[in-house]
Amino acid sequence: VLALTPLDIALRNIIANAVRHHDRPTGHIDMTYERVWRDEATTGSQTWHVIQICDDGPGISSDDRELIFTPLVRLSAAQSNPVDGSGLGLAFVRRAFESVGGHVTVESDAPRTRGATFVISWPHRHETDRPS
Repeated sequence: VLALTPLDIALRNIIANAVRHHDRPTGHIDMTYERVWRDEATTGSQTWHVIQICDDGPGISSDDRELIFTPLVRLSAAQSNPVDGSGLGLAFVRRAFESVGGHVTVESDAPRTRGATFVISWPHRHETDRPS
């Protein structure tokens, strides 16, 4: 049996939520990855891994964007569906990446526009030089 890494768990949770909460018969999920060089005053210069997962679902209101990362909290629309999960997935995802100096955020402008973009970023360890 393969052990799941925090990245495996993060991708599974975010993609499953995008599918589960989509409100139309069809939808799209796009995922991108890049390594970026960041000069930061607090952590210094280093390479970061950045994954963006974008969907075209109903989106997440500004009031709920941080709330979805709170353990055991489910949004009111999700509470009406008994098989919708426990409200632990995104909280675990954020804590796992924060434990290695990373971040998990969500960008969405619902209800003005559809969709949400989750951004997972974490510093590359054992960096010896800047990527070309």
